[in-house]
Amino acid sequence: MRSAERGMRNGCSERRIPNTEHPTPNPCAGFTLTELLVVVSIIVVVSLMTIPAMTPFFRGQRLRSGARIVQAAFVQARSVAIAHRAIYQIVFDTAQNTMTIQHAPNRYCYPLGHTDATDVCRYFGKSIELPDRVQFSESEPTISFTPSGSTTLITVEQIKIRDQAGTELILEVQPTTGTVRRSP
Repeated sequence: MRSAERGMRNGCSERRIPNTEHPTPNPCAGFTLTELLVVVSIIVVVSLMTIPAMTPFFRGQRLRSGARIVQAAFVQARSVAIAHRAIYQIVFDTAQNTMTIQHAPNRYCYPLGHTDATDVCRYFGKSIELPDRVQFSESEPTISFTPSGSTTLITVEQIKIRDQAGTELILEVQPTTGTVRRSP
């Protein structure tokens, strides 16, 4: 079959006179189905090769996200204790993998110059959850913050969180400042 006949059969003509008044798209332009399938299969193969390299990153990302959540809860509890000049605490529920910030029960709660504790001594009560597949492995049941921002701890307290693979991350609570940092 000659090339001119093959082009005509596909709706393409080899010799096309350009129409400058009304340009029409070339019906021969484009990709064949075979070319598209080759490109898609290359993309699939490259994707499958990168997935095993990315899973440790995502696993570590969940653990680091859990550490940031714990650190943020400590910052919030410390800030509220200082602002309200009262003792607030973080209560850990290791069974549910949650923390709750609340006012310390049966404690003096009035800030200086106030006699009504209604607004100041409120119970936050909102549970702060760790990310999926991250859990507390060890922690004190409660850590309290004083109005000065320090904790009632005597020594450095460690909070341990781990993922399902068993990778563990240790967070250290400094008793004098109430800050939390990741242990190396």
